[in-house]
Amino acid sequence: MIGLAPAVASGHFALGRTLLEAARRSGVLIHVVELFTFDLARAGGGRRWSAESSRDLRELFGRVLNELRARYLLTYYPSGVTRAGWHDVKVSVKNARGDVTARPGYFIPPP
Repeated sequence: MIGLAPAVASGHFALGRTLLEAARRSGVLIHVVELFTFDLARAGGGRRWSAESSRDLRELFGRVLNELRARYLLTYYPSGVTRAGWHDVKVSVKNARGDVTARPGYFIPPP
């Protein structure tokens, strides 16, 4: 999913909290191209891309697409986790070069 964010700072409005929760539950990789501050991308495991004007959007969308073409997909299946809700996860590269952009965790829905 690639989204264009309005000038809404996440966490300050009910809408921002709702979007963050939906991003955590969705399992969808989210990149947000923004004109101002917005943290939905981090909740969805993507990056925050900033534009100074709408003229920058074409270049930014191109950069997002290039990054999507150069990614690896790792799948994680937790075991022994019984508590519903959000669970933090840290993904890193050991003994190799590279940048890691990953979801900060996963959500287990209530039974």
